[in-house]
Amino acid sequence: MENIVLHVGMPKCGSSAIQTALSNNPEFKGAGGNYRYLALLGEYDVLNPSLLARWTKSQVSGYIVSDPVKQLLEKPDENWQRWARQLREQGNSDNTRLILSHESWGHTAQVFKNQAVLARLGVKADVIIYVRPQASWLNSAWWQWGAWKDQALMQWLMKALPLVQWGEIVRAWQKLPDVASVTVRLLPKDVVGDFYSLLGATHEAVADTRVNVSLPAELLRVFQRNRQLRTSEHDAAMDFVAARHLELGNGAPPWIIRKNMLDIILEKSHASNQALLELLAPDQQEIMRNDPAWWSKDYYQDKIVEPWQTQPPNAEKVDALLASALMGLKELNEKYRQLLAKCPGEP
Repeated sequence: MENIVLHVGMPKCGSSAIQTALSNNPEFKGAGGNYRYLALLGEYDVLNPSLLARWTKSQVSGYIVSDPVKQLLEKPDENWQRWARQLREQGNSDNTRLILSHESWGHTAQVFKNQAVLARLGVKADVIIYVRPQASWLNSAWWQWGAWKDQALMQWLMKALPLVQWGEIVRAWQKLPDVASVTVRLLPKDVVGDFYSLLGATHEAVADTRVNVSLPAELLRVFQRNRQLRTSEHDAAMDFVAARHLELGNGAPPWIIRKNMLDIILEKSHASNQALLELLAPDQQEIMRNDPAWWSKDYYQDKIVEPWQTQPPNAEKVDALLASALMGLKELNEKYRQLLAKCPGEP
């Protein structure tokens, strides 16, 4: 069996930045030799580096990842046999270690086990997982998914709490028969650099690696008031477009976790966080022990709680957002005109 690197998330933990770097530079050297990033897409053969480089440019997200495992499992056995053969050929061609990634795989260890996913692909895996404190994750995840489900915050929160029990999630991956190792890391400021350092490699600079980051509050409120811009939890195209073409700064999404919710989050996550500590490397254990965001509601006392419901517009902030949008439109028009000049005869 090939021993591959399997990056399984977690979502909202820097996955898009890692996938952007890998999609733009899918082949690189590390301490253990060569690495090659591939993608499993149910409708196609395994995407190799040359196809990845070509297809990435056309993606609104700016990167390519494998499909969610449940979509892959909908395909017949012939597909799986073909993917296994292609993975074997890609890995054996020049003694290269392969990398596969999808941020939602982290929550599907039981599916991987029940369906023998890794065995069917003919691989063993070294799994990499990034995590962050539950309260900030849930606040960010609400604006990624929950806000667009037409569901009350508390109702969504109670359903989402099992998704942030990191200790149990990591242990589930450790129990898979075809998993050789599991490395769990606390989300750092430079997640791309941290990921590559685990492979003994350095990454090439890639424009727009800050993708799928949390959008600023007023833009999210615009989406709430104009749902045609964000029709569902999975309709994130406008997020990528806005982040790429507008000067949005480093604004954070509205903080909507009230104190009673924070108490529930910290209480429900405490045992799991204790278990997570034991699964971290010593240097990571020290960081987590000393970070009150994992343990204490006092860390969040300065957070200004805003309503999760749709709010009326703030004229000054909307005006600034409109100005940024017009500047972005101006730059896009200039690029469009330059393309027209290079392609005479095109409409």
